[in-house]
Amino acid sequence: MNIDTHAKSGESPCECIMCQVRRPFTMPPDIVHALEKGELVIFAGAGVSTESHMIAHASIYQEVKKVLKIPPKKRISFSNLMSKFCEREDGRRKLLNRIRERFEYLDMYPASYRHVVRFHRELSTLYQIKEIITTNWDDYFERESGAIPFVSPKDFVFWNNDVRKVLKVHGSVTNYSSIIVTRDDYERCYSELQNNSIGAYLKMLLTTKKILFVGYSFGDEDFNQIYKILMSDIKDVVPKSYIVTLDEASKKKFEKMNCTTIITDATYFIEELKKIEIKKGNIVADKKFELLSSLNEYIFNARKRILKLTDIKKTPMLLYTESYWDGISHCIGFLKIGKKKGKFSHSCETRNLLDSVRHIRRMWVRKEDYERLAYTDGFIACLLFFLDKNPRLEKINPYYLLGEKSGIKTEREYLNLCKKVEKKNTGPYRSAKAYTSRTPKILYPYIPPSIFPKSSIPDFD
Repeated sequence: MNIDTHAKSGESPCECIMCQVRRPFTMPPDIVHALEKGELVIFAGAGVSTESHMIAHASIYQEVKKVLKIPPKKRISFSNLMSKFCEREDGRRKLLNRIRERFEYLDMYPASYRHVVRFHRELSTLYQIKEIITTNWDDYFERESGAIPFVSPKDFVFWNNDVRKVLKVHGSVTNYSSIIVTRDDYERCYSELQNNSIGAYLKMLLTTKKILFVGYSFGDEDFNQIYKILMSDIKDVVPKSYIVTLDEASKKKFEKMNCTTIITDATYFIEELKKIEIKKGNIVADKKFELLSSLNEYIFNARKRILKLTDIKKTPMLLYTESYWDGISHCIGFLKIGKKKGKFSHSCETRNLLDSVRHIRRMWVRKEDYERLAYTDGFIACLLFFLDKNPRLEKINPYYLLGEKSGIKTEREYLNLCKKVEKKNTGPYRSAKAYTSRTPKILYPYIPPSIFPKSSIPDFD
């Protein structure tokens, strides 16, 4: 059983590990307010990535301890432990390879990977969140949340671009030289945070926006040090932050840092925040995206049924139906890719896209480009399905015939209507007939997604 899916299914909580961490809490109103103003910033630690106790039998810290034959109960800081490993022959290269291999190992197991990226995937459709800060090396915010990575001060030239960004304080596994791992690395990083543009920007965020810390505990030496450095210049006016953690013992310590503690699972916290926004009509429910897979299967099955009865040679008007199906399929892919960036979780963005595609449709009508017209009608049908407050597969026409406004639900109905069009010998029919006569082979058309002029589609980046 996929215990992650089970935990979100609405079933009564049980004793499984996922249900145990989904602890009830009260959502702070100022978190909701900050989100809606675009002023909520996520600051993420290893607890929402590969180092969660739910992911693997041992953390990278425990693995390195074992390699160095250090007793499990002996206390040693993370950075000092990694420094000891790097003192070995070719130690740094071997350590970085070990880190990379750990990520690759988890990527190989879909069940493990789903757990690793639970938080990142849940966050992805919360389009209001544009800024993420992390001390993690992994690239999951890039992969699953559509965030653009910022690793060095030089990257800040592009910071004002209106895209979701992730500031990687400790570097990235995709750039070995940037990784902060040893005591010397950490000391250099702390010094830079006090003096360079990244540190200055982080201080500005902490004083002007609402920070939500996730994936940290009070025993995290790095968290404590970074927090101390960033707050050093604003001691008496430290703004209230929030930390979502399962480290209940640290609640009083965090509150002394003006951090309100919320004891629950970070992914569950984001789920509950999204429920509030869905209820207000501010975001589209994630289940809308899940329905797109069902739509794809619905259209695939319709195509399979009709091709058992006819082909494009026998029924030339099938040319346009194929283009219509391509339009639906490409729209599904378009929406799914956009989901990672939270693009279409804002219904206004989807409506803007619909308006643009309708404008393009008028161009194809004027040009009498029937294939592209049919493709565009498929794209529009998918967008309307997605925008429908109560989407159901039976609402969408599986079969398409140019000029036919009433819905065609069965294969026989479709074929009978095609025969009527053939008798009328319309312009679209003559064009389709000419296409099918070019070769003795049965060749089905393919309309590439690039048929939409780039200038006609809203810039969603």
